[in-house]
Amino acid sequence: MGLMKRPNLLLLLIFLLNLGIRLYLSLKTGSFSSGESYFSLRVIESIFQNGLPMYYDELSFSGRNYVYMPLFYYISSIFSLIPLGLKIILQVIISSLTFIIYYFSYSITNDKRSSLVAALIGSFIPITYSLTVNQVMPYILFLPLILIIYFLIPGLDEKKHVNLFIILTLILVLTDAASFVLLFTLLVYSLFVFLDYFKIDRLKKEILMFVFFLVLIINFLVFKGVLVEYGLNLTGHNFQDFNFLEILYLIGLPLLIFGISGIYYGLTKYHDEKIFVLISAILGIMLMITLKMINIKEGVGLLSICLAVLAAISIKKTYEYLSMTKFEDVKPVLNIFFIIMILVLSIIPAVTSVNYFNEKDLNDLEWARDNVYEKVVMVSPAEEGSLITYIANKTNVIDEIFLLAPNPDERLEDVNTAFGTWSESSALRIFKKYNATYIYLSDFGKDRYQIGRLLYGENKQCFRRERESIYKIVC
Repeated sequence: MGLMKRPNLLLLLIFLLNLGIRLYLSLKTGSFSSGESYFSLRVIESIFQNGLPMYYDELSFSGRNYVYMPLFYYISSIFSLIPLGLKIILQVIISSLTFIIYYFSYSITNDKRSSLVAALIGSFIPITYSLTVNQVMPYILFLPLILIIYFLIPGLDEKKHVNLFIILTLILVLTDAASFVLLFTLLVYSLFVFLDYFKIDRLKKEILMFVFFLVLIINFLVFKGVLVEYGLNLTGHNFQDFNFLEILYLIGLPLLIFGISGIYYGLTKYHDEKIFVLISAILGIMLMITLKMINIKEGVGLLSICLAVLAAISIKKTYEYLSMTKFEDVKPVLNIFFIIMILVLSIIPAVTSVNYFNEKDLNDLEWARDNVYEKVVMVSPAEEGSLITYIANKTNVIDEIFLLAPNPDERLEDVNTAFGTWSESSALRIFKKYNATYIYLSDFGKDRYQIGRLLYGENKQCFRRERESIYKIVC
């Protein structure tokens, strides 16, 4: 109970716990945990070599163009000059969500205790751990930025922080195409204004309209080719894997319960513009996921941090209800119960959601870089395609960056068939189609396709095992 009287100290402890766990998980390995991180490293190398990001890649998909916002990669190139800078500084940035969630929650509830619990839950959302721990990707900078921008919107009619709001919006739009979510948030927000849920003055309307068109025009100038070719599908992928139970697990049960309850209480008991901003964001994100404008897991991660802020409302209501009952005398026990529940249902799933590539398999790719002819094509699961290009310096058949890639869905289906089939002739037909002469099957690939080995790899007339995870096609 003594600590509860010092909320700033508790908030700092939550931040340090979050950062400490993130750094431990990131620094325990010398590698990164996603193919996209290795794509980011190649872009950073291009900036150092040419002063510009990489917009054409002869190794990815056997040659393709890219389109993306460049700011994150320039910032990361500065961090990379510091030993372990990318691993450390990016985790500090994403850990700042602890403070943002707390102060956003407190501005709504005016209750420090419930805001601290919300910050604790929001600091250990499994899906944000899965997407940001030991990673190098724009999403890490995007999440804190968008939540700060949402926090600033209600104060714009008082002319507070207008310049900061515009500057952060500009940084956001130059960081990631996911800035489209701000457009959808403002559209839903405008609907609430139209329905007279709250009123805003003329100056605020002008600021929000200016920001809306700023985001729209910059994104259109950068992504006009994509919009012409794909429409609103900014993932470049016609199908996104969706496992409802996995998504629920990655959100975390405490966040799901308190977040949804927070939406209910926010709509029925409160009349706070901040709540409607967050609900507008949630509805905008759901619409973007439906239109395939954002990766499902990244969209759910963003939705989760909005729920974390709203969770403070229902947590406060829970404490208020208990204070009117005989449970008032057991508040210390209740606080301990909250901590244990968050530990079991949020922190443990968050920590276990972080995946790593096997170092032995990565060493095999280093061997391929030094011992395999440079111009060969190597086939791997899509999630490991950027490892092929970055570590082995070889051409891949497919990787995880689908936007503007040649026939990505056809390639994905072919690669899935090649790894999942028992038919040697079917696999060889696919390898010949893409001129692939090497196969990379790591522990990750075995888990991905639920196989213990290359199913047709025993035929030594056609396949020669060069390393534990690398096969050469010899027929």
